[in-house]
Amino acid sequence: MVAIDTDDRIVKLKGDHLPIFDQNTRQYQIRILKYTYGPLVDHVSVFRTDEDLENIITFFRADYLVKGNEWEGKRIIGANLAEVVFYNAEKNLVNTKISSSKIIEQILKKHEKIVAGRGAEG
Repeated sequence: MVAIDTDDRIVKLKGDHLPIFDQNTRQYQIRILKYTYGPLVDHVSVFRTDEDLENIITFFRADYLVKGNEWEGKRIIGANLAEVVFYNAEKNLVNTKISSSKIIEQILKKHEKIVAGRGAEG
């Protein structure tokens, strides 16, 4: 089971430049993993609040919460309900080049090159 934030929650937590992909698209992308890699994800839930996430974790009786290693030492919602396992995305099958933040970073870099290439012409 995978739980994802609502679009509104992401805007509130990270700013109005995110999410790049809306929650329906993100849900779909996760759901299709089972057709590509086998039965990886049985269900995708969307949550609006910390309490919603805790309820999802409780309902599905999660044994583990899997978080990127950048979360170590930070408050993790539901850590009192399941064991937290950290992973290093760069050493796993996760393609770190496709995160929303990385996409924005690449777009801005390309934009800067384009603008710089125009010079004073604008």
